[in-house]
Amino acid sequence: MIEQVTQVNAHGNGTRVQFQNGAETLYSYQSSTGWLTGMTVYHSGVIRNIDYQYDLNGNLTSRQQTFRQGTGSDVNESFYYDNLYRLTQYTQETRGDWGGGGDEPCPPDMVCTGPVPDPGDPPPKEIQSLHGNSSYTTSSSTNMVAHYTYDGYGNLLSKGDVGFNGASYTYAGGAPESRPTRLLSVSSSHGTQTFTYDGNGNVINDGLQSFTYTTFDKPIEVRRAADFRTLFRYGPKRELVYQQDIRPTGTQTRWLFGGYERSVQENGDIEHRFMVGGTVVTHTEHGSGTTEQVTHLHKDAQGSTVVITGNAVLGNVLKQQIAYDPWGKQATLWSHNQFVFGLRLGKMRGYTGHTMVNDLNLIHMGGRTYNPVLGRFMQADPFIQAGANLQNYNRYSYVLNNPLSYTDPSGYLFKKLNTKFGRFTPLLAMAVMIIPGAQPIGATMLKGF
Repeated sequence: MIEQVTQVNAHGNGTRVQFQNGAETLYSYQSSTGWLTGMTVYHSGVIRNIDYQYDLNGNLTSRQQTFRQGTGSDVNESFYYDNLYRLTQYTQETRGDWGGGGDEPCPPDMVCTGPVPDPGDPPPKEIQSLHGNSSYTTSSSTNMVAHYTYDGYGNLLSKGDVGFNGASYTYAGGAPESRPTRLLSVSSSHGTQTFTYDGNGNVINDGLQSFTYTTFDKPIEVRRAADFRTLFRYGPKRELVYQQDIRPTGTQTRWLFGGYERSVQENGDIEHRFMVGGTVVTHTEHGSGTTEQVTHLHKDAQGSTVVITGNAVLGNVLKQQIAYDPWGKQATLWSHNQFVFGLRLGKMRGYTGHTMVNDLNLIHMGGRTYNPVLGRFMQADPFIQAGANLQNYNRYSYVLNNPLSYTDPSGYLFKKLNTKFGRFTPLLAMAVMIIPGAQPIGATMLKGF
């Protein structure tokens, strides 16, 4: 037995999953709706516990996380929305000393840093969640508040978790014919990024790196320098089948064939990965022979990998603790000092199960690439999924700007996480939304902005 669902509830939801290393993941659900209210990863005690609370529409309002192995801390998060259910405020309270490091260098704006006031206006504290070297520290009790604002088109105007004081966004503006949802620049304490596009609405330069595309508008190269770039290739159904990360430290290459992957590492080792459910069996070819490793990916309500366990070392099966901010930015909170493989695995099946390219600020979601720092896609959406929802006409926004309540499994079409049993949930933001420079919905609207 590698992985087995051993208990289910009356709605058919798995409530207990057991793994071959003795670890378990326990799930609890709200009886009236079937919404996930908690998950616990357990092995000789709690490894990680996450509790969820929602409003009546299924929007996540609270996420309480407890870390009991690898790093000891409690993290309480709250989420607030406007009347279009767009995320407008995120608060985080951290209790307990913790510290650690990520697996690769990343820009200092990967997670909010800077002075943040506590509730009740006591003297402000400084929280440093990530530095340029991917390390982080927090005091025994810290509070962080990030605000997000939008225009009527669903464009983010400001995002409080970028840089030291947040970031402001500038767009093309004007009537829909001028593509008012195309981002022109982002300004923060780290400077200003400017964006340019091709004729199909794909970003070809974001001020940090350049993008090259296939004839069907999927990226084949993202380049910062000759020795700092990532290549992608696609199969007959335009699915991602190849990824090569070229960095100053070396090159890693992946071939993806559904539940099987072949990977060549920087040191020449060849890894064959077989994926069954949340379990990955890896056969590694070394110069001196072969080894086998079994690891288990424990996922949260969004399908993001948050804990990785494996075979016990001195009785401890924990290999990695991972966290994400509301928009999908990833941080490795703790990693076993001998668990090199997991540093790659946590990225290959990261936020909502997608491929992370953290040092390029990208998540490859299959159809398009998404920038979790900016909270936007880098390519225009060719589909209008919900024609009665005017927010959906923004071709670059991520899941209606409600990243805690939706996912995007394909990179094209969003999916709501929580729907009510036997009840009709109305579409968000019907025609009551006011569009700047209001005009009739015509052919231009049907193409998106």
